[in-house]
Amino acid sequence: MKPTEFEEQNCVLRGPEGEDVGDLPCHVGADCVVSVWTPTREELAEINATGRVYLMIMGQTHAPVFVAGCKDDVFFEVSENVA
Repeated sequence: MKPTEFEEQNCVLRGPEGEDVGDLPCHVGADCVVSVWTPTREELAEINATGRVYLMIMGQTHAPVFVAGCKDDVFFEVSENVA
């Protein structure tokens, strides 16, 4: 999947220089950060075939996350948190 620019973004988290880490367009709210990802054709075919999306968090613990396929689900939540 590729990080994707979107209308509501208000920040870009920059990947560290010298690392194989890209920039991440995002929306930073009071209590959350939202990013948008676009699957490749192959990934979309796999999602459609299996109905599954895998989420990997780097590190030794797993922060609370929310994954959605509908923009209104995400920005309804974000708008309640933005000061």
